[in-house]
Amino acid sequence: EESFTDHSNFLRTRPRYAFLFDLNKTDYRSWALGLKKAGYATNPNYAQLLIDLIEKMQLMQYDLVDENGLKNLVQHSKPIPKQHLDEKVVKQIIKYK
Repeated sequence: EESFTDHSNFLRTRPRYAFLFDLNKTDYRSWALGLKKAGYATNPNYAQLLIDLIEKMQLMQYDLVDENGLKNLVQHSKPIPKQHLDEKVVKQIIKYK
């Protein structure tokens, strides 16, 4: 939790990323494209890889839960089956971040 907070604070306090916080926090596509625009990753395909990963793993479902319900959802959610993880996409995102 501290790592997430630190990373958010890092992005929020850097002028090159500050504009992202004007976006809707559940608009993952705009966030991904905004990160690309701000130069967050060196991979020119980073935004699309991130969008594809979010959609493939249906991570947007967690945007529907309020802050109080998140822990409850996470504790009761089923793990994503390994066959649904696209290792190539995950490795590309990690490698070029």
